[in-house]
Amino acid sequence: METKSTTHNPRTENQQAQRAQLTNLVTTYQTLSSFIRGAYPSKPKNLSDYNMFIKENLSSRVKVYLNKAEAFQKACIVAPYNISEGRLQGIETVVQGDVLRTSLRVPRSFQINDDTTVEDVSMAMLRANPQMQEGDQISILHLIQHVPEKGVPHVTWKQYDFTLDTISYGAIHSEFYSDIPKSLFRVNDGCIETEAGIEMGGVAYVLSREVGRKVQISTQSIVLTPDNSIYKEYSSEEKKKEAAGSYAIVAKKKMVAPKKVVNPKNEYLHGFISKSKKILSMKKILIALVLIFGITIAAQNNTAGQEKTYSQEEVNLMMQVQELKISEMQKSVEDKIGMQDKYIDNAKENISEMQRNVEDKIGMQDKYVVSINNRFGFWIGLFGGLMTFLSIGLSVGVGFLIYYLTNLNKRSDEWKQELIEMKEKEINNKLIEINGIIEETIKNKEAVSEVSNQAKEELSDIRKIKEEIQSDKTPNEQTPELQKKIKVYATKTSETKPIAEYTADDWLFLGYDAHMEEKHEDACFYYKKAVDINPNDAEAYYNWGNALSNFAQLKSDSVLFEESFEKYRKAIDINPNDAKAYYHWGNALSDLGELKSDSALFEESFGKFRKAIEVNLNYAKVYTNWGITILRLARLKSDPALFEESFGKFRKATEMNPDDAKAYYGWGTALSVLARLKSNPALYEKSLDKYKKAIEMKPDYVNAYNNWGNALYALAQLNSDEALYKESCEKYSKASELNPNNANTYNNWGNALSDLAELKSDPAFFEESFDKYRKAIENKLDYADAYYNWRISLKQLARIENNIEKLLSHLEEYLKYYKDKITRSDIENDADFAILKGDPYFQQFLEDYFPKEKS
Repeated sequence: METKSTTHNPRTENQQAQRAQLTNLVTTYQTLSSFIRGAYPSKPKNLSDYNMFIKENLSSRVKVYLNKAEAFQKACIVAPYNISEGRLQGIETVVQGDVLRTSLRVPRSFQINDDTTVEDVSMAMLRANPQMQEGDQISILHLIQHVPEKGVPHVTWKQYDFTLDTISYGAIHSEFYSDIPKSLFRVNDGCIETEAGIEMGGVAYVLSREVGRKVQISTQSIVLTPDNSIYKEYSSEEKKKEAAGSYAIVAKKKMVAPKKVVNPKNEYLHGFISKSKKILSMKKILIALVLIFGITIAAQNNTAGQEKTYSQEEVNLMMQVQELKISEMQKSVEDKIGMQDKYIDNAKENISEMQRNVEDKIGMQDKYVVSINNRFGFWIGLFGGLMTFLSIGLSVGVGFLIYYLTNLNKRSDEWKQELIEMKEKEINNKLIEINGIIEETIKNKEAVSEVSNQAKEELSDIRKIKEEIQSDKTPNEQTPELQKKIKVYATKTSETKPIAEYTADDWLFLGYDAHMEEKHEDACFYYKKAVDINPNDAEAYYNWGNALSNFAQLKSDSVLFEESFEKYRKAIDINPNDAKAYYHWGNALSDLGELKSDSALFEESFGKFRKAIEVNLNYAKVYTNWGITILRLARLKSDPALFEESFGKFRKATEMNPDDAKAYYGWGTALSVLARLKSNPALYEKSLDKYKKAIEMKPDYVNAYNNWGNALYALAQLNSDEALYKESCEKYSKASELNPNNANTYNNWGNALSDLAELKSDPAFFEESFDKYRKAIENKLDYADAYYNWRISLKQLARIENNIEKLLSHLEEYLKYYKDKITRSDIENDADFAILKGDPYFQQFLEDYFPKEKS
C-alpha cells in the first residue's frame, strides 16, 4: 500500500499561540487562587472561579507566551491580569518614573512615620477619600518575579491587609508600618505610592467592603513595576512564534489505496457483465422515451386536458383577486395620509377589468363547445364516406351515425349547459368577493383617515414640545410645565401605542421622562432605541451622554464617564456646531477629573469649554462651569494663580448674565478657599458678598447657605469672634430648613457650636452640638466625620463639665450610635477621659455598658 503526504496542519498558528498564552494564565491562577476565589463575588451560577478568571483575561490585551517546555515546568510571568471583579470603585495605579502612584489620597500635611498608628492612617484616608467608609479593607498584593539562571521564571506573592478603623486600634496603638511595608505604602504630596526599586514584578491595591452578609470588592488589575522587562520579552512576536512552534504537530501521511487489478482469467466474464449493464441501461432509457412520447400524444388529444387548462386559468384569476386584495390592504396602511379616493378608483378599475376577463372566459368556453361540434361533424362525414367506399351496410351505417350524432348533440348541449351554470356560479362568487373588497376598502379609508388625524395630532404635540425645550438644559432642568407635558406624552405613548410602532421621537421622549425621574439606566436604554431608528439624531446622542454622565457621577464610575464622552463625540460628529454638547462634555471631563484628582482631565475640559464659546459667543453658562473647573484644579494644586484665573471666568459669566446664581456661588467658594489657603480675612469678607448675591438671585439655594455658613465659621475661627460663630449657625439653620436631609450641613453646624462652646467654656453649646451630630448620623449612618467630631466634643466637654451624671448621660447617647465600633478600653485609656477614671460613677457606667469586658 503506497502513502501520500499532505500539508494540512490540524492546529493553526493562532491556536498554538493561544495555547501558549493560556498556560501562563492557568499558572497565574494557581498561584493566586487563594485570593481570586473570593475576588469575583458577582460570578454567575454554575461558573467556577477558574472559568471566570479565564473569561476575564484570556481575550484581553494581556499576552504571554510560554513554550511547551516552560509550560511543562509551570513557568509563570507577572502580567497585567485582572485579578478581581466587583462593584466598588477601583484604586487607580499608574507608573510615574520609577514608582507606582495610586489614586489613594491623604491630606497634604499628613505623613506616615515609624510611630504613626493604623488609626491615624485610617482617619487621614477617610477624610481624603470620600468614596471610602470606615470598616473598608485595603489589600496590597505584591507579585515578585524570579528569573533564575537555570530553570524557568516563576512568581511568589505576598498579601498585606489593613482595615480603615478609627476606633478599634486606638487602645493598642498598632503601628502602621509594623504590618504594611514602607516600600509599598508611602506618602508623597498627598498621594500614596511605592518606593523606587521595589522587587520586580507587579502590584495591585484592592478595596473590599462588608455589606450585610456579602463582601463587595473593587475591580482591580496587576500593575507592572517600572523595571519589569520580563513581561515585554515574553509577550513579543518573536516569543509568540517560538512558543507556537513548540506546540506544532506533524501531520500524518494520508494512506491512499491502489486501484484493483482484474484477473486475466476472468476477463471474458468481466466484459460480458459490463456489456450487459450497458444494454440494460439503454433499454431503460428507450422505454422511458416511449412512455414520455405516448403521454405527450395523449395530452394533445384529450379535451379534459383543455378543461383543466381553463380551470388553472380560473385559479390564476382567483389569485389575481386575492393579490389585489392584499395589495390594496397594504396600500391602505402605507398611504396613511391622502390618496384614499384615488385608491378606491383604482380598485374599481381593477374590479371592472376582472369582470371583463370573466366574460371573455365565458365567450371562450362557447367557442370551445362550437369547436367540439365542428370536430364531430368532420369525423362523421369522414366515417360515412369510408363506409360508402367500402360498401359495408350503408343503411345500417347511416342509421348508426344518425343515432350517434343525435346523442352527441344532446350530450354536447348538456356539457354546454353545465359549463354555463358552473361559470355563472363562479362569477357570482367572485362578484360577492369583489363587493366585500369594496366594503373593506371603504372601511380602510375611514380607518386611515382616523390614523392620519392621530398622526397629525402626535406630530403637533412633538413639534410643540420641541419648540419649548431649552436646548442648553437637560430634561430635569426644564420648566415644570414642560416636564409635565413630556410626562403626559410619554404616558400616553406607553399606554396606547404598540412598541413595534414607536418612532424615534417616541423613544426620545420616553428617555426624557426617565431622565427627569433620575432613572438613568432606563433613560440610556430609551435613547439607544431612538438612535437605532434614527442614527443621525444628534439630540438623542447628546441626551444619552448626559444620562451616562449623571449616572457616572451617582456611581463614581470612571467607565460610565468614558462612555458619555463617546456619545458627546457622536453628537458633535453629526452636528459640529452643537455648543451644548461641547459644554456638557467639558462638565463630564471636569467631574471625572475631580473623581480621579487628575489635572490632565481638567485641562482637557478647558478645551471643550473653549470650543463651546467659539460656537456660541453668548453661552454664559460655559464661563460659570469653566470657572468651577479652574477652581477644582486650583484646589488640587493649591495654586493662587489658578484661583485668580477662576475669578475672571465668574466675572465674565455674571457680566453676560447678572442673574446667574451659580456663578456668584462658585465665585464665593473660590474666594473662601483662597482665603483659607492664605489665612486672609479680607478674602473671606469678599466671599460673603458673593454668597449673599447668589441667595438674592435664588432664595432657596441650599448649597449657597451652607457654604456661606462655612465661610462665616472659618472667619470666626480666624478672629475668635462669637458673633460670627452665631451668624454661621443661622446660615446652617436656614440650609437645614431648605433640606432637612443634608448630613453635611448638620455636621458643619455641630462643629461651629462645638468651637463656640470651647471659646465660651459653655457646656450648653456642647450639648447643642451633640444634637447636630446625631442628626447628621441619622441622615448618613456611616458618616465617619460626624462620629469623630462628636467624640472630640465629648472629650472637650469632659474637661469643663463638673456634673458627672450629665456627662455620662451624653456619653451613653453617643454609645447608642457607636457601641459596635468602640470598646471599654478605648474609653478608659483615652487621655481626655483620664480625669474620670477614678470616679466610681464612671466605673459603674463602664461595667453596666460593657458587661463582658474587664477593666
